[in-house]
Amino acid sequence: MSLRTSVLGLTTAVAVSAGAFSVPVATAATYPSAGSVPVVELDVNQPNGALAYVFAEPVMQSDIDLVTRQVRELRGKAWDANLPFNGGTLRQAASAAGFRTRDAYVNSISWDRGLEHAVLQRAAEGNFLFDHRRATGTRTPEILDNYNTLDNLTTTDMEHAVESWSTSRSSGASEWDYLVRENGRWSTNNGHLYTILNPEYVKFAQAQIGDVTAGLYSADDKPSEPARLSSGRHAFPIAVPESAVSGAKLMTTGGTSVGSQGSLGLSIDGFWGAKLGVPVASPSSSDPEVLEVNEDGTYTAKSEGTATVTFNTYVLHNGQPQLSANQVTKTVKVTKKSLLGSSSSGGSEVGTIVGILAGVLALIGVAAQVARQLGILR
Repeated sequence: MSLRTSVLGLTTAVAVSAGAFSVPVATAATYPSAGSVPVVELDVNQPNGALAYVFAEPVMQSDIDLVTRQVRELRGKAWDANLPFNGGTLRQAASAAGFRTRDAYVNSISWDRGLEHAVLQRAAEGNFLFDHRRATGTRTPEILDNYNTLDNLTTTDMEHAVESWSTSRSSGASEWDYLVRENGRWSTNNGHLYTILNPEYVKFAQAQIGDVTAGLYSADDKPSEPARLSSGRHAFPIAVPESAVSGAKLMTTGGTSVGSQGSLGLSIDGFWGAKLGVPVASPSSSDPEVLEVNEDGTYTAKSEGTATVTFNTYVLHNGQPQLSANQVTKTVKVTKKSLLGSSSSGGSEVGTIVGILAGVLALIGVAAQVARQLGILR
């Protein structure tokens, strides 16, 4: 399967809810639109769960040479120090793996194109659950079929991730210090460094999504070259617990005073302040006389009162996105029109969100045309 970026038409979600679109049974998934932001499809296994999007510009390709050099320099430093490893020494462990010289051990590890999609996925999932489990809280399915990997995670950027996993003392003793103290035995205090130095691991890849950097390491070469992403911001689909989407927050691009217009959407809180988008289909209003909501998520606040907006969300099942049986409802209170003007015409309410509007629009996924009207989104 190759990576595919897709910007689906705004009518796709409507067609799904109307039964005009059937979920494909092929291995390739077709994800709901994220508006102007391309949705990526990675050649990885997805667990079952509610569908959410992580929005970020990935950091990977530009830093391949840098992080490869960092990993090899770290191995060289560890060889020179002949660190303890598994109760013996690193040189003994390297020799047992067939690497009897410094150069052989240092250069035995190399970047693996076949791991690129998997490491991007793990970095994206770390924006919701910063853990060695998948974002749904489970360890299965394995991210790749018949291919075992170990992952490192950090909130340090791509350039400094290897340092954070090895010699950094920003939080006290470094993992290097702990590896020495524990006679080279793996522990939770030195596990990242142990993985990088382990001579059994000869392939790796590393990527940053948002504030999370992930590294994947393997003893085997994955003989594939998945297509790479184009530059710019992307929406990364991940599966999260359905309970997370049930508690999603309402997002709007306009105010809720009479006469206001904008777009509605849902978001959930992730790790370390990350905001994830929840793709929705055909939101509807319980009282169109108060709040008129269109199928593409745009709305008009028409009169004072309260309306309940119902959103259809998506789940991932066997790797395929499909409409969920669980709907999310949110109450919207429409108030009197502000004397300063409605947000759709540049009133005070827009002033409070203009700085984050581009990010909000990405979360909502259906409001690109509104952003263009405001001149904020190209």
